[in-house]
Parts: sequence; structure tokens; C-alpha cells
Amino acid sequence: MKYTIYCDGICEPTNPGKGAWAFVVFNDQDSEIVAKYDYAGTNRTNNEMEYLAVIEALVWCHEMDDDEFEILTDSQLVVKQLN
Repeated sequence: MKYTIYCDGICEPTNPGKGAWAFVVFNDQDSEIVAKYDYAGTNRTNNEMEYLAVIEALVWCHEMDDDEFEILTDSQLVVKQLN
């Protein structure tokens, strides 16, 4: 089965600031399978949170072991560096 994973991270009220990350997984029928998120503490940067979301998504993918995944993010930094 193919999964599409949307990742995002945030810092508020400034960058650096209070950080959080999240990812949501959909199957090939566009049904939500899992959503994970967490607060990551203070003095975190937006880029750290964007990466942490992708890392946590990859951990989830690794646990699934034998399926196909597409990870999407709005972070140009993460996309360019991983590509």
C-alpha cells in the first residue's frame, strides 16, 4: 500500500521560540491512517521543527517496513537538502 505523509513544523511567537512538529499519514484511498505531533520545547528554530517532523515520519515509515511512502513538506530547505 502507498502512503502519503504531510509534515510540518512551527515556532511561536518568534524564531527561535516554542517549537512543535506534526505529520499526518493518508493511505491510497485518502483515508487518514495516523496523525502524530508533539511540543518540542523552547528556543527551537522553525527549521529544526520542519526536520523533526520529517524525522518522526521516517521513524513511522521504518516501523511499517514494507510499504511505499511519499513525504511532502512546505519547507524548501528540507526538500532541497534531502534531494
